[in-house]
Amino acid sequence: PELADVTFRVGASRVAVPAHKLILCARSETFRLMFRNPMRESLESVVELPEVEPTVFAPLLEFMYTDHVQLRGQFELAAQLIPLAEQYALPRLKALCIDTLRTALSVPNVVFLLMLADLYHSDGLKRLCLDFMVAHLPVVRQQPSFAELKHNPELLFEVMQRFGVAARTRS
Repeated sequence: PELADVTFRVGASRVAVPAHKLILCARSETFRLMFRNPMRESLESVVELPEVEPTVFAPLLEFMYTDHVQLRGQFELAAQLIPLAEQYALPRLKALCIDTLRTALSVPNVVFLLMLADLYHSDGLKRLCLDFMVAHLPVVRQQPSFAELKHNPELLFEVMQRFGVAARTRS
């Protein structure tokens, strides 16, 4: 901490997390732009992140410093890290999170993962979820989460279209 040159104020409680701009800039184009331009964060060396929980920010920093993060069996953490990986331009972290989510794919979470994959442009995870849904559609349609697709008609159309193609192929 004594050599840190930036402090993150994380979560609603504004937990102070010291870090090093050099490492952050070396790993992330987003941080590079933030700290190289005359933005409040670069001038004050404080970055406010009230929407990010400290329990999610710590693994993000761990990855940025070490290129590793422990995600095995950490479904929720992997899902929460994907938006940060996207925001801070960390494609390898995003890929690690997606690999973790793939291994946890199940009937109860397939709709959530499909919507996450669609939102964060993970075509591989999206295809996997669509194929899984087609294979298990009668059971998936009974899940309360299936109703969430009504808020995303394009995605629901993709599911139904994929199901129709699969049904025609089986005939």
